[in-house]
Amino acid sequence: MIDAPLPLRPATSDEIEQALAHALRFDGRKAFRLSGESMAKITAAHLAECLRQSGFVVMKKLPSPMHSDAGHYDAARRVKPPGDA
Repeated sequence: MIDAPLPLRPATSDEIEQALAHALRFDGRKAFRLSGESMAKITAAHLAECLRQSGFVVMKKLPSPMHSDAGHYDAARRVKPPGDA
């Protein structure tokens, strides 16, 4: 059985740089001691530009659709949906 392909979109330069900078600063949840945040951002921007100039296209999954709770009380906004008494 073949799974349906995931809906993808090209990642923005900012998304690529943020992902690369995070990878340069952290190993999972543990921060690397040798790489500072500013150095990671500079390196990530350089890597992202090199990828762009080399013709790479980085794809990102689309966000999953929000769960619909149309018939339920909206606690976040503290209002009832229209039509409820």
